[in-house]
Amino acid sequence: MIVTCPKCQAKFNLDESKIPPEGAWVRCSKCDEVFQVFAPGAPRPDEAADDPSELDADLFTSDDADMDDDLDLDLDARPAAEGSGRGKAFKIFFWLFAAILIVALLAVGGVITLGRMGMGGEIVSRLAQVPYLGQLMGTPAESAIQKNNDPTGTANMALSQVRGSYRINQHANQIFVISGRVDNAGDETRAEILVRAILLNDKGEKVVAATSYAGQTLTQEQLRDMTIQDIARRLSSPVGEDGVKHVVAPNASVPFMIVFANLPSNLSEYMTEVVSTKPVQ
Repeated sequence: MIVTCPKCQAKFNLDESKIPPEGAWVRCSKCDEVFQVFAPGAPRPDEAADDPSELDADLFTSDDADMDDDLDLDLDARPAAEGSGRGKAFKIFFWLFAAILIVALLAVGGVITLGRMGMGGEIVSRLAQVPYLGQLMGTPAESAIQKNNDPTGTANMALSQVRGSYRINQHANQIFVISGRVDNAGDETRAEILVRAILLNDKGEKVVAATSYAGQTLTQEQLRDMTIQDIARRLSSPVGEDGVKHVVAPNASVPFMIVFANLPSNLSEYMTEVVSTKPVQ
């Protein structure tokens, strides 16, 4: 009998005497389609009840196929069990996902490399704003750039609790005292923190300026009893009376004090700033 593949329409010559009454499962050797064949006149059940795994693998001989395409039917055919195996769609999705993941990892690695080398322009700069990615891309490089652009070391120094008040000194009569704290927002310990204050008159003009090192402060009694020269000498030293240099650790603060004598009569306001600092060696 002639058997036709329902998928590719290939035709095969099959000895019908080898087909059992309940039919047989075969595979097309041209397109791999698995289908069931029945002997001519055999009743066909509404649903195939046979398990293809029980079919006889010797149903066909090598001489059974004698068509123009010289194709054979594979009698070991098994219909794919429902839910088993990996289909083509799954394989395509798997390899597509793997390819996208590899490309993404290579791209991130390239961006990180460019960021650490200080290259890449605006695109890399924008990507550096992404959480965690910016840290991988070059926090060390950014720190180095910041340090190079801040030779005085004052970028991370801020003044807080600044206040000014008049005091009486027994040698110079009235003096003006500015005090406050220097906050270190950087990542390294600093020393020799020089603070400057500028007095302005009622026209907004700068009248006089003075500096002192943070860490040096005087008590109310010392401000009253010491000479202006001794006060200036004490506040202009980067080390304390014990000879130890005043330092400020990261995320810490240190007090400062600046004293003015011979005050202008039209004093109106004042300005303060950190002039310079040095890293602790």
